[in-house]
Amino acid sequence: MEDEVDLKMYHPSISRKHAIIVHGTPPGTPISCKESITLFDLHSSAGTYIQPSLTSTKKKRVPPGKALVLKC
Repeated sequence: MEDEVDLKMYHPSISRKHAIIVHGTPPGTPISCKESITLFDLHSSAGTYIQPSLTSTKKKRVPPGKALVLKC
């Protein structure tokens, strides 16, 4: 498992296999942008959330097992 990750984060709220971030068009997705950045939730028990902006206090949840395009 240790060799499978590029970024390790140690916190009680983060699962061992929590989420992945992909640069480029992920296989099997209808996204046609070559420079996309996509966040995938790996069915983590605590869920995966993003904060849409630095000024926002509201968090957006990535649906379990789904992808969220962060940039295209």
